[in-house]
Amino acid sequence: MNTKFDRIGALRGADLNRRIGLVEKEIAALNRLLSNKYRAQYRLSDGINDPVSNKGYYVKLLSSIDEAVKSNKKTALRVD
Repeated sequence: MNTKFDRIGALRGADLNRRIGLVEKEIAALNRLLSNKYRAQYRLSDGINDPVSNKGYYVKLLSSIDEAVKSNKKTALRVD
């Protein structure tokens, strides 16, 4: 999802709903990855869930999304 949120703010109607649907699917996929659903089913390596290059990336990403939704600041999403 390489779309900046300022571009999403310019979307209207069906385009906005389509983009929201895609974002919701991506968030659901991240949650399934973190909940170990796929690890139990397909024996994923730890490198998939917690890449060496950025430890805790997915946990920080979901926390950032949750915080942005709670504070209604969707343009403030960051994962440092």
